[in-house]
Amino acid sequence: MYTVSLLKGVIMKKLSRNQETVINLASNLLSMLITLAMNFCLTPYIVKHLGEEANGFTQLANNFVTYAALIAATLNFMGARFMSIEYHKGEGERVNEYYSSLTIGNYIIIFVLAIAGFFCVSNIDSLVRIENANVNDVKILFAFVFGSYFLTLIQSLFSTSLFIKNKLIYTNLINICTHVLRFALVMTLFLTLDKHIYYVSLVDFFLAILSVFAHMALKRRLLPEVRFSFSMFRLEYVKKLVISGIWDTVSQLGNLLMTGLDLLLANLFISPAEMGVLSIAKIIPNNIMRVGKLINRNFSPNLTILYAKEGKESVVKNLRWAIRLSSAIVSVPVGVLFVYGEAFFQLWVPSMDAEKLGILSLLSCMSLVFLSGTHVLYNVFTTTNKLKVNSISVVAGGLVNFVIVYFVLRFTDFGVYAIAGVSCIIWILREMIVTLPYAAHLLDLKWHAFYRDVLISACCFIVISMISYLIQCLLPNAGWLWLIAGVGISCILSLFAEGMILLSKQERRTLLSKLRRKLGKKNA
Repeated sequence: MYTVSLLKGVIMKKLSRNQETVINLASNLLSMLITLAMNFCLTPYIVKHLGEEANGFTQLANNFVTYAALIAATLNFMGARFMSIEYHKGEGERVNEYYSSLTIGNYIIIFVLAIAGFFCVSNIDSLVRIENANVNDVKILFAFVFGSYFLTLIQSLFSTSLFIKNKLIYTNLINICTHVLRFALVMTLFLTLDKHIYYVSLVDFFLAILSVFAHMALKRRLLPEVRFSFSMFRLEYVKKLVISGIWDTVSQLGNLLMTGLDLLLANLFISPAEMGVLSIAKIIPNNIMRVGKLINRNFSPNLTILYAKEGKESVVKNLRWAIRLSSAIVSVPVGVLFVYGEAFFQLWVPSMDAEKLGILSLLSCMSLVFLSGTHVLYNVFTTTNKLKVNSISVVAGGLVNFVIVYFVLRFTDFGVYAIAGVSCIIWILREMIVTLPYAAHLLDLKWHAFYRDVLISACCFIVISMISYLIQCLLPNAGWLWLIAGVGISCILSLFAEGMILLSKQERRTLLSKLRRKLGKKNA
């Protein structure tokens, strides 16, 4: 009870925008770690009883939803941003008009996508290769995944209130609870009933319903003055959101061509089994990349508010802090994975080729060696509503990636290695040529302002890899206990090393002074 009361006190306390951002980020990372822990337990169980192909189809179904989500992204991407700016300008009526227009637009999208989803589910055996899995099970799996996505669209309407109020911690707390429930319910189904690959998506659908009601209640509490009304629907607002969001949709299309088709390409050009291998290899890289996106998302509300109230100088100041924070957090798992990846897969999925999984994992997150800190720069394009240039570059990079991967798969034997590696190389080149200099231009900085952060990211990776390799050499390779000990020690020492790289001398002194004061208070 004391913990719950303390947590409630932290949430309800009036905090500064930076404090809210840090709390939102911390809770989001906790939510992600719990998700990773659930996957850590579920994946080897599913592979053992249903095969790697089953795990591949679960992820492929989620990718199909990503394809469908391109339609909704056009309308929804800028919705919370426009509502937040109008709210903090005191334009309450416009907020209601945006909210009502967004609501009607989303229900129209759900109706359209439901028809497309029905066609996809009915003909799934014609769209993808299914060899060892039961066709009806795969259809049920896809049906529940599409249903969960429609519920997520409804939830997004209510969660705009959390963006406006910079209270994303509520969503993170809900996610933490649902992830724990997800693991408990999925394992209950697997242990008590005949095993089917759609259990995970069935549980996700049920939890998505609960999440909708939870976000509905939060919206009523945090932003009761914002209400839906047919009379407040404004077609011009829908057009404005679509025009502003169309470039994010273009960007999402580029991301789809870059990495979103990887499992489908593996399924069609190689085999469902190789698709399953790739899906397992990408679990850790996807979670590391999700960390970068979480940092990006959690800074977005604060940067939007700063841009609306204080201008570019405050945005730049917060971006610098966000880049360093992202580098500190994201570089560590990338460097540790580089050293411990193969040993981890040997213990985690002993029936599979650990060396192959390790190489695929490293190829999948290779871009983060150089770009671990610059994820937050995507907020610059959203905040300034200048999405066109970056979005076009993402699509161009995606098209180049798709063409190269297609020909490599068709005429060489590189297989899944090409799928995992080519996209990362193109991603690095695109970021260096377009994203970094264009973000600097929008903030009235010199074109090379953010290249220093690329060098810092690479330095962090090298230092972390060296520390991890040294620790690995000193400890015996003797099971989970030693692996956990090695990873833990490597992470702690790496964070200290990053403090020396990322923080100035004065910042290190200030941090040490604060730690001494806090320790002094605890000992008093």
